[in-house]
Amino acid sequence: MQNHNIQINDRRANAAINEEDVHRLARAMSGWYVRMDGKYYDASDPKNKYSRDDVQAASTFRFQEDFPEIPLSDELLREVFETALTKKTFDRSLAVPTWNGKVQCLPGQQDRFSWKHGMVTINTWTEPAYRSVEVAEGSLGTIGDFLDFIFDTEREKDIFLNWLAWCLQNEDQKPTWGPLLYSKSKGTGKSTLCDIARALFGKGNSIRQNNVDKLTGQFNLQVLLSKLVISEELDIRPGTKAANALKTFMTETDASAEAKGRELQRIEQCFAAIFTSNHLPLWIEENDRRYWVVGIEHDGRAGGARAAEFGELVGNLYAYLGHDAHLAEAYAYLMQRELPVGFSGKAFNVAELMTPAMELIFGNGARTSNEILQEYLDEKGLNWILQTQLSEYITGELRGNVNALRYPMTELGWKKAEVKFGGRDYRRSVWVRPGFTAAGGRLIHPDGKSELLIDDGERIQDQITGRNQVFEDTISEEDIY
Repeated sequence: MQNHNIQINDRRANAAINEEDVHRLARAMSGWYVRMDGKYYDASDPKNKYSRDDVQAASTFRFQEDFPEIPLSDELLREVFETALTKKTFDRSLAVPTWNGKVQCLPGQQDRFSWKHGMVTINTWTEPAYRSVEVAEGSLGTIGDFLDFIFDTEREKDIFLNWLAWCLQNEDQKPTWGPLLYSKSKGTGKSTLCDIARALFGKGNSIRQNNVDKLTGQFNLQVLLSKLVISEELDIRPGTKAANALKTFMTETDASAEAKGRELQRIEQCFAAIFTSNHLPLWIEENDRRYWVVGIEHDGRAGGARAAEFGELVGNLYAYLGHDAHLAEAYAYLMQRELPVGFSGKAFNVAELMTPAMELIFGNGARTSNEILQEYLDEKGLNWILQTQLSEYITGELRGNVNALRYPMTELGWKKAEVKFGGRDYRRSVWVRPGFTAAGGRLIHPDGKSELLIDDGERIQDQITGRNQVFEDTISEEDIY
């Protein structure tokens, strides 16, 4: 067990102090902390404020751990703290710097601080340890075996590798699209594939979240300052605040971010994103160019014929990723990989990147939500429908945004009316088919005939409850394979 008791030599006040030791320890402190408004912050995690006494006490322990060869004394520590915290100096490496309150992810820059006007911005990016390992040549090794197993085609594997290579070769830039790994089955290796990317970008530079709640929520600074954002079980609805925020974060480098206890600030972000889902993302709009959806289905899935074989491969893969030399070989392979002409993480070429999953969602005859909604209304023979019942269908089956309800109905030509009917003494919102009108508690047909708007909720509800089968027959995830 490590002994944390600090041994400090009892030197005389006039004992000689090694100036080189003072500078080494002061430089270390100037990289560990920043100051602002008379308080100190840990540069690696600047959430909490610390006093001068806190910093001196913590640094004393850390000196013993990081510089065991330097004998500590009261005089030496006093001179180190005076140099790093009090003295004015032109050598900025010796003094704890003044922080401007800003943080930024600056991949490729090994310096912890970015200086401007005598103050520093904290760089949250750190170089992964494996990148200091020299290797003779690049190789994917067991990573390549894993990719061969999970991808259905060589083409899809190459697209993923090209995207990953582009992101690493241009680590300081932001890709505007990312892979969305889809499989209906469990245990297909989607999360494991994300772990490969996480190891290559560096665990300290990556963050994993369920859905996009952390990214699109109020306190999203930590997520936006990551180089790799992994969002598992992605499930959003078009038109919602989260969906719109995700669109912006995927394409724009300028963003507003906030951390608890700190003011909202503008930052430049450059994260790359990988998503996973066990549900076909039918919410993706036809003109959306932010997601490369690829199916991950194979016999190694949970309960599959080759599940044991795949499980052994995954175990070998994690053991492989545990060695820095193997990660260095994979990194070298990807950095040397020659990308196809025109391939870019900033440009989504639909023709070049189309997959069977994407064809099912919005290509080659795939129907839009509006078309599915129109077919549903026609099949049920509905000439009018209560807005509350329509909302249930749109939010439940089409996974649409109830706040944007008027858009699909207006596009289909339906009109909204506020009428009293069914013995109620207040108006209710109904939608009526093109050519029909609603007034005075009656539905007026195009030929002038009319009928009472019957408050027969059970009749309409019976029609609506049949929607699940209609929806499943309309789009079947089985069609993808």
